[in-house]
Amino acid sequence: MSEKIALDLGEPLSIESLCPKCEGKGTTRMLMLNVPHFKQILVSSFECHAECAYTNREITFIGSYERSAIEVEFRVAGKEDMNTQVVLSAFTKILVPELELEIPPREMHAVNTQNDQIVAEAHGMGSLTTIEGILIQVREDLTIKIQTLEEERDDLSKDLESSLKTFLISLNALLSGERAFTFILSDISGNAFLSPIEIDANLSINDIEKTDRYIVRKRARTQEEDIKLGLLPAE
Repeated sequence: MSEKIALDLGEPLSIESLCPKCEGKGTTRMLMLNVPHFKQILVSSFECHAECAYTNREITFIGSYERSAIEVEFRVAGKEDMNTQVVLSAFTKILVPELELEIPPREMHAVNTQNDQIVAEAHGMGSLTTIEGILIQVREDLTIKIQTLEEERDDLSKDLESSLKTFLISLNALLSGERAFTFILSDISGNAFLSPIEIDANLSINDIEKTDRYIVRKRARTQEEDIKLGLLPAE
C-alpha cells in the first residue's frame, strides 16, 4: 500500500481568517480525505501571514463515534515502519511499552515525568501524522526539558536530567530503526487508526486485523467513558 493512506475527495477550500494568537490575517485551508478501511476526515490547516507566523493543523471526523473502544497494536520492525501514518482523535492515548512512554489523549505538547514514567502532555484536536512524527515531537520536547534542567543546576534537576538523557538515548535508538518496538493506540471513541505500509488497500478490514505485527482489539465502553464522550448525561 502507498505511504499516503488518505485519498483526496475534492479540491481544497481556502478562506481568509484571523490568527487566534495575534489576530492578524491568515489563511485556513480545508480538504476532505478518505482513509481506506477507516472513514472520511476533514483536514484543516491555518497559516498566519503576520509576524507571529503561527501554524496549526487538525482533523475532524465525519460521522459519529464508533460503537466500541479500540486498541491498535503494531510491531515496528525497522526504519521503514516509522513512515506508517496514524490517525489520532482527541481521545487517543499512545503507548510505547519498551520506553514506558505514555502520551495521554490529545496531541502531545510537552514532556513531564510522573512516577518514573515519561509522560507527554497534550492539547488540541485530532491529527494525521506518522509514528516517526510522534516520536520526533517527543524528542524535541524532551530536549527542551533537558536544556531547562541544565540551567537550574540543583541536585534534583541533575538527577532528573540524567534520567531524561538516558531515556533520550533509548528514544533515538527507536527513531534510527536500530531497535524494534511496540506502538499502541488506545481510544475510547474508536476513532484511531494506523495503516502499516505493507497492507494492500484491497484487503478487507477483517483480513487487516489478522495481519502479522498488527493487532486490533475492540471492547465495550464503560459508563464513565460514555459520559466522557457525551453519550450519557453526567450523574
